[in-house]
Amino acid sequence: MGTGENYDFKAITEKVLADAISSTADPASDVRVRGHVIEAMRQVLLDASGGADLLVLGSRGTADSPKRCSARSASTACITRAAPFS
Repeated sequence: MGTGENYDFKAITEKVLADAISSTADPASDVRVRGHVIEAMRQVLLDASGGADLLVLGSRGTADSPKRCSARSASTACITRAAPFS
């Protein structure tokens, strides 16, 4: 990808996600897998994941390691708002 070119990053991401799900999810399994590509702030992610058993978040790769995640990151916000394990 060169500079100055227009790319539909949402479409590219949706294709990568669909390919990942189809290549790993077992169609015979009782586990339902749904993928959603959302470019949003923390609260939108929290609202969109309401009722979900699992939320998988991506990263822009700006932190060198998970230990350096900002306390204000979307991942941190979702983790701290998650329901405690029963």
